[in-house]
Amino acid sequence: MLGLFAVHLSLEKAVKAHVVKQTGKMPPKIHNLIRLAEIAEIELKVEHKQVLAEVNEFNIEGRYTDTLPTPISLTESKYYMRRAKGTLEWLISLL
Repeated sequence: MLGLFAVHLSLEKAVKAHVVKQTGKMPPKIHNLIRLAEIAEIELKVEHKQVLAEVNEFNIEGRYTDTLPTPISLTESKYYMRRAKGTLEWLISLL
């Protein structure tokens, strides 16, 4: 689970880079990837929006480990990581 928290962090940093590029200001101290993408005015494809929404959940679980649900399988972890990698690469390509 903590590996997926790191996935969230990497996406968060990429989206916050877009916020800085778009606004010229420091990004807000929030972690919601969808909200940050809105602030950055990123036109999200449906697929990328779904990935950001899914990965948002790993932020909560990584920060508040006392609320961890049942661990996900290795197969599920790989699935999320593969999708997040594609979205991260896409976000970086737009910078």
